[in-house]
Amino acid sequence: MSLLGFALPAWLIYLGVNAWLSQRAYLPGKGGGEWLTGDAARAIAVVHIGIAIFAHARWFWGLLPNESWFEKLSVLGALLIIGGIVATMCLALV
Repeated sequence: MSLLGFALPAWLIYLGVNAWLSQRAYLPGKGGGEWLTGDAARAIAVVHIGIAIFAHARWFWGLLPNESWFEKLSVLGALLIIGGIVATMCLALV
């Protein structure tokens, strides 16, 4: 479980920071997916970081008896995921 609590979030944060800085991200889908650039790529970066925060909260803080961090980070991660997906859909369809 510590692998999921540290390695997975670290990899996702790397992907998010890379997409944010380069403003280029891959959105997988049917038929091969699509490369997003600009603000849409930054919105995908927010989704990556949100998933990383949620995974860290779930598989690190969720295993410890400290529930306040688990709840706060889970909500923060979920809000970043939802907001990033909505922003990506709005920016990619325009």
